[in-house]
Amino acid sequence: MPKISRVLRGSSNLNWNSRYGNPNKYKKLCAIAHKSVNGICCYCISRPSQEMHHTSYGCHRQGINFFPVCLPCHLFVCHHPNNWIEDKKNPVKKSRNQPEFTEKLKQNYLQLKEAKKKLK
Repeated sequence: MPKISRVLRGSSNLNWNSRYGNPNKYKKLCAIAHKSVNGICCYCISRPSQEMHHTSYGCHRQGINFFPVCLPCHLFVCHHPNNWIEDKKNPVKKSRNQPEFTEKLKQNYLQLKEAKKKLK
C-alpha cells in the first residue's frame, strides 16, 4: 500500500487504504503503470517514479486518474492546496485534483508513453 504523509491524511481514524481495493491487485496495477512510462514521474518528467497518484478515487485508470510520480512531486505538488481539492465530508474517497492539474498529468503521461514507443 502507498504510504501517505500524516500531514496529508489528517485524522488517523479514517481508513485511507480502503480506496485501493485488493492489495495484491493494486500492487500489480502500480507496477504496470510505472513500467508504462519507463519509471519516470508524470509531473516533473525528470525523476524516477516511486509512488502512484490518484487525481480522483473510485477506480485506477492509468493515464486518466492514476499516474506514476516521484515522492517530492507527490508530497509537495500533487497534494498542494493549489492543486488538491479536499472534500470535507468524505476526504478519503471524494478528494481530488483541480481539473487543470489532472490535464497536465494526462499530457505528460501521453508524452512519456510516446517517448517509450520511440525507444523500441
